[in-house]
Amino acid sequence: MNDDAQLLRRYAEAGSESAFSELVSQHIDLVYSAALRQLNGDTHLAQDVAQTVFADLARKARTVSRHGVLTGWLYQATRYAASKVVRTERRRATREKEAVAMQELSSEANWDDLRPLLDEAMGSLGAKDRDAVLLRYFDRKELRAVGDALGISEAAARKRVSRALERLRRYLTARGVSLSAGTLATALTGSAVQAAPPALAGTISAAVFAGAAAAAAGSTFNLLNLMSMTKLKAGLLGAAVVVGAGTPIVVQQQSVSRLRAENRELREQSQQLEQFRSEKLVGLRVDAEELDRLRKEVAELHRLRAEVALLRRESAARRGLPSPPQAQGLGVQSAHGKLSDYTTIELWSDAGTSTPEASVETLLWALRTGDKDRLEKMIQWQVTGTPGAIDVDSQRFEKEAVGSMRRAIQQMQGGRISTTEPLGETGVKIQFEATQTDGKSVPYDIIFARQDTGWKVALTVLKEDDPQGGSRLRTIFPFVPEQLTSVP
Repeated sequence: MNDDAQLLRRYAEAGSESAFSELVSQHIDLVYSAALRQLNGDTHLAQDVAQTVFADLARKARTVSRHGVLTGWLYQATRYAASKVVRTERRRATREKEAVAMQELSSEANWDDLRPLLDEAMGSLGAKDRDAVLLRYFDRKELRAVGDALGISEAAARKRVSRALERLRRYLTARGVSLSAGTLATALTGSAVQAAPPALAGTISAAVFAGAAAAAAGSTFNLLNLMSMTKLKAGLLGAAVVVGAGTPIVVQQQSVSRLRAENRELREQSQQLEQFRSEKLVGLRVDAEELDRLRKEVAELHRLRAEVALLRRESAARRGLPSPPQAQGLGVQSAHGKLSDYTTIELWSDAGTSTPEASVETLLWALRTGDKDRLEKMIQWQVTGTPGAIDVDSQRFEKEAVGSMRRAIQQMQGGRISTTEPLGETGVKIQFEATQTDGKSVPYDIIFARQDTGWKVALTVLKEDDPQGGSRLRTIFPFVPEQLTSVP
């Protein structure tokens, strides 16, 4: 037995108001949307039809509980009720012409063509095919859930839905609306069911319960007249008064008491929700503060490590210990100087350009602080390639290089020189191991060339033949990936 049948049986056998309210909440969108389409978008009439349908459901609960698919019964009941209203409104329209506000359902032209014929086409389907389409596209259930509701397997449900959709498509095509099966499925899923007004479900449930209480007390008040009252707003109490017009005083008092109790319960739930929300917000603030504190502690740890390394070097210098000798041969060498130990960006400074290691620190400092004059003095452009290649706009490339390197430096929180490697007589390659702000360690190779005034960072532009034809420029800048630019 599916959930709908269980809820309806609980209401029919035990008069469970909570079960009926849940049924109304689950299916109100389907009933309201079907009524709204058939009534040309008249929201007030659609609410009247929705109330009538659920009033019929409450009255016929025992019979309907034995129906295979509640969604199918509600859809058909909505069609019948809406048709009756349409006939009434048509007769009234001959005496009074009134503009009906149309609610825009979809911005797609397909839905505008489909909407006037949808319910007529749905009525042409057999009960099983109609139930399959309603469950899949109106209730938006998965195929497994459709199969469970229809008492068949998921594969059989898929075939039934596809077959019903194709029959629906052929019916529409015969009437001038040509849509593919995929487009039709998309239109049904996205636009067939709209959200009903938020207060409508509560209004219907309250009115149904009030009408049931009136009938139990022997009232001669007509329930359908009560259900046609759509503007019950803050007048839930007013609904009880209207019921009391034909109901014994004791029934009226019971309805008022129940509504007051429900109002009181809603206030308590609202207060509990607000308290829960406040507690959660406090917890989030605490978590954010704790994360910020941990980040500051990590930064402080890096700073202290750098200070310890600096103190060790100063202590060794005061004791007169010799500095490690600079290797003269080729090959990879260990790093020397301040950046041989991890150093945070706050401790980077202008160390000059007398050695490659000092030039590394000066380059990092200039990029971090944005000292353009210092950067210009530290850059040596190396443009190599075929003599007949195009000229290189050094100013443009220098601006791009500096911008890219500065963005890379902004993602660092510190680093150290791991190795140095001589390149000929006037060059050296230094590997700088940077620690990113996310904690990852990233190695970068930096090429320096020796000049009369010191060591400068080499920014290389290679002009070479392009395998695809023409030529290309390859730019090699520290801290940024190589760039290839094709030239005709």
